[in-house]
This record gives sequence, C-alpha cells and structure tokens, in this order.
Amino acid sequence: MRRLEHADEDKFWEAWIKDDAIFCYRFGKTGTQGQTRIKRHASRAEAEADLEDNVQRKIKEGFSDAEGEDDEKKEAEESDEEGEEDEEGEQDSDEEGEAPKRKAKTKKAAKPAEPPKPLVVARARAP
Repeated sequence: MRRLEHADEDKFWEAWIKDDAIFCYRFGKTGTQGQTRIKRHASRAEAEADLEDNVQRKIKEGFSDAEGEDDEKKEAEESDEEGEEDEEGEQDSDEEGEAPKRKAKTKKAAKPAEPPKPLVVARARAP
C-alpha cells in the first residue's frame, strides 16, 4: 500500500493493487475513513502503471510519503511470506491487497403511521 499525505491541507491519499488487475485508492481528510474508488484493468502491469501515474500526479500536487510507511511495508512483506491461513484455509483479511471492510447498516422496519383522526368541532346553536 502506498500512502501519501498533504500536511498543509490535512489530506491523505493511499492506493493499492488488489487481485492483480484492480487498482484501488482511498482519499480524504486525515483522521477520517475517506472515500474509496476502484479501477479495473486488463492486467497487473496496467494497474501498476496507473498506480505510478497517480502517485506522480499526487506528488506534483504537494503530497509526500507518509511517515512510518517503511514499517508498514516490512510488516506486509512478512505477512505475505508467512502465508498465514485460518482454519478454513482462507487468507487473513488484513492483507495489503484487500480493501477495508465496512460494517453493514441494518434498517429497522418503521411502523406505518396511523392517519390523523379528523377533528370534530362542537357547534353551538345561535340564541
């Protein structure tokens, strides 16, 4: 994962390649989850070229590499080498190539509102 930050504007931009042909990037204000976008490509080479083009464009805009990125790269490389699997034989979801998962929101069924009762006005007879 490549993470760039713009300290003057308090923004971040990060990108990664998923499934060898999907270029994903996320951007937004520092301290927020940000917005995620996905671009599909025919091959990994095209996805990597798009990643590098976007990195160069962001650097020209004033972004710079985030601090501590080297530590993240080392951790990601170590986890890739270990190839940790869970009991069902699936890879852990903490890998670099996967997009962050979002919690599903559940909607509660709203009760249908009852129609308002008509107002009955008492009439008085004129004397």
